Amino acid sequence: MPPGPAPQKLFYQTRTARAWIELLGNGRAPERRQAALALGLLGQEPRAAVPALTAALGDGNELVRRQAAESLGKYGARAKGSVKQLAELLREPKDFLRQQVAEALGRIGPAAKAAVPALVAALADPVKYVRWQSAVALGQIGTAAGRALEPLLHALQDPEEDVQSAAARALGEIHPEIVTVLSESLRSSDARIRAGAARALGEMGEKAKAAVPALRKALKDKDEGVRRRAVRALGGLAKSKAAVRALGQALKDPSATLRREAAEAFGEIGQAAAPAIPALIEALADEDPDVRSWAALALGGIGVVAAPELLLALSSKNEHVRAGAGHALEEINMAGIDPEAVPVLAKTLGGKEPHVRTWAARALAQLGPEARPATAALIKALKDDNPDVRLAAAPALGSIGPAARKAAPALREALKDRDRGVRQAAEKALRLIEAEE
Repeated sequence: MPPGPAPQKLFYQTRTARAWIELLGNGRAPERRQAALALGLLGQEPRAAVPALTAALGDGNELVRRQAAESLGKYGARAKGSVKQLAELLREPKDFLRQQVAEALGRIGPAAKAAVPALVAALADPVKYVRWQSAVALGQIGTAAGRALEPLLHALQDPEEDVQSAAARALGEIHPEIVTVLSESLRSSDARIRAGAARALGEMGEKAKAAVPALRKALKDKDEGVRRRAVRALGGLAKSKAAVRALGQALKDPSATLRREAAEAFGEIGQAAAPAIPALIEALADEDPDVRSWAALALGGIGVVAAPELLLALSSKNEHVRAGAGHALEEINMAGIDPEAVPVLAKTLGGKEPHVRTWAARALAQLGPEARPATAALIKALKDDNPDVRLAAAPALGSIGPAARKAAPALREALKDRDRGVRQAAEKALRLIEAEE
C-alpha cells in the first residue's frame, strides 16, 4: 500500500526563523506582517528574532507594529530587550496599538519592570480597553510593580467596572500586604475609596479572609454603594464562617436592593451558608418577594442540615415563612436526614400544604424503621385528599417494615384507591410489613 500524502505544514513552518526575519526587514507590508506573526508562533531564535521584532515596532505600517508587539509578548521574559521601545509606544495615537503593547508588556512579566511608569500613566488613558490592559499588565509584572500601588488604588474608582476589577486583581498580585491596606481604606472619608476597597477585596476571594472584620463594619456604612460592595466581597468568602455570619446581617439592611443582593449571595454559596440558617429563615418573612425567593433557594441549597429548622418554620404564623420553608424543603435531598426529626415530620403530615405533606412522607421513607413513631400519622396520610401524599405515605410505611404491622388494615383499604400508583405502593408496602421478622 503506497504511503499517504505527507501532512501539510502550517504556514509559519514553511520557512526558517532566519528566513522570516529577513522577510520582516525586506518584504512588502502584508509579508512583513505575516513574518512578524510567524516569528511569534515559532518562538525560536530569540537572540535574532527579538531584535528584529523590536525594530519592526518602528515600521511605517500600524498592522505590522501591532503584530510585532503581539509576537514579542509571546517570547515572554526573553523579550526583555524590547521593553523600552514597547513602553514608548504606549504614547502612540492608535488605541489598538497601545492596548496590544500593554498586553505584550504584561506577558513579558517581571522582566518588564522598566515599563511600570508608562503603564501607570496608561491607567489614565481615554480608552477603556487600554486602561484595563495596563492594569492587567501591572498585575502580571507582580511585586516588581510596587510603585503602581497608589495609582491602582485610584483606578478602583474608574468609571468602568472591568477596569476596577483588573486594578483590584493587580493590587493582590503586587502587594503582599494589600489586604491590610484595603481594610484600612474601608475607613476612608471618601465613599468612592471605601467602595473601591470593598470591590478589590471581593476580587481577591479567599485571600481577603483577614478583612472579614472590616467588611462586617462596612455593612453599616452610610453609603449604600459601599455596603453593596461589602456584601459582594463577603459572598466571595464562603469558606469563612465569620464571613457567612456577617453576610447574614445584610439581610436586615434597610435597602431592599441590598437585602436581595445578600440573599442572592447566599443562594450561590450552597452548603457553606449553614451558619446563616436562622437569618435566612427570618428573611422568608421579608416584605420583598425577591428576597423571600432567594432566601428559600439558599436554604434549599444548604441541604438536609437546614431541614429541622425549616420543618419548625412550617408552623409559623406568617404565610410567607410557611410557603418559603415548603419550597426550600422541596429542594433538599432527603438522604441523610436526622432521625431526631421524626416527631416534626409526623406533625408536618398534618400541615396545610400538600407538597409539604408529601415531602414529609418521603423524608420518613428515607429513615426506614427509625420512622416507627410516625406510623399513626402515616396511616392517616393514606387517606389524604392529595394522591401525591398517599403515594408517598405507603412506601414510608413499607420502609418501617414489620414494626408498622398495625398499618396493614389501612394499606389493604388503600388497595382499592382510585389512583393506580397508590394501589401498587400499598401492595408493595404490605409485602414488606407482613414479611417475617
